[in-house]
Amino acid sequence: MATFWKRELKDSTIWEVQIRRKGYPVQRRSFDKKEDGEKWAREIESSMDRGVFKSTKEGEKTTLKEALERYLEEVSKHKKGHRREKSRIEKWKDHPLSPRYLASIGPKDIADYASERKSEGYSLRTINLELAIISHLYNYAAAKWGMRALENPVAPTRVKGTDPHRGQNYRGRERTLSLSEKEKLFEHLKEEMKHIVTLALETGMRRGELISLTISNVDLSKRIVKLDETKNGDSREVPLSSTAVDTLKAVLENKKIVGIDGKIWGIAPDRVTSIFAKAAKETGLKDIHFHDLRHTAATKLAGIYQAHELAKILGHKGLNMVMRYYNPTGEDLGKKMWESSTTHKASAPEK
Repeated sequence: MATFWKRELKDSTIWEVQIRRKGYPVQRRSFDKKEDGEKWAREIESSMDRGVFKSTKEGEKTTLKEALERYLEEVSKHKKGHRREKSRIEKWKDHPLSPRYLASIGPKDIADYASERKSEGYSLRTINLELAIISHLYNYAAAKWGMRALENPVAPTRVKGTDPHRGQNYRGRERTLSLSEKEKLFEHLKEEMKHIVTLALETGMRRGELISLTISNVDLSKRIVKLDETKNGDSREVPLSSTAVDTLKAVLENKKIVGIDGKIWGIAPDRVTSIFAKAAKETGLKDIHFHDLRHTAATKLAGIYQAHELAKILGHKGLNMVMRYYNPTGEDLGKKMWESSTTHKASAPEK
């Protein structure tokens, strides 16, 4: 049987609910409204009656901030993208949800967070990456920290339009950098960043792949860059255009730019993003991110390589992600068919 009592605070009233039943640990929670407490009590007593009750005790005494700190040490620091994830975790720790107990955070709280971030101008991809941390944290806590009754509040939340795993309308960002925009942007960039941006536009390499390049990765004689570690875990070789070759030659000849341990750049990935964003703002460019340079490069490379070749260059294991760079018109396809048929006819032996 549940017991209810009211506590008068300075500016509000709290309803305390306690459930005592033989064979089960005491359950106790606080609610702003009595009806919410009554609903919770009915659910707990019903689960006890059916023999499916699981204690949420650990989740009720561990705050989101405490869980994030533990997750950072046990899980996040061992990931390849640790630095970027750590930045997102630090932002979560500063959010008003962080002092809340894990068990008290529900789908509505997560949905409100997503709406809040969207209204602040953050992309859906960024929001989903932030939610992915919380989702994995809850699943990890249930599996590894003994919080088996903890329900993942992110699971029912779907922010559609960005992540192929979170929505059916996925198209990704379509923003590219035009030649005139590039020229204006370069007026606000120093030499090192100009080289980095140029290589991003010529190769389609990701920011992390670019910044982690060492001298040993570059083979100018074969006009390729060998990437040992990539986002999908596979190594790959990226072909270099004449502009990319000239850029790398200029960089490697300037010993002041070459970093320690053979690294070509002496700059951190996050710093690249902030410098690019600042220059874009000074230039007056709207809605452009460093990652859009990869989309720009892929769009250009799609005119040179077939889909399976482009997938290999960009490091995609499937063709779905690269097909959006191929947008031929009916006229283009008709012209290609005509050229193919006339070439075949010209090369056919005379009878």
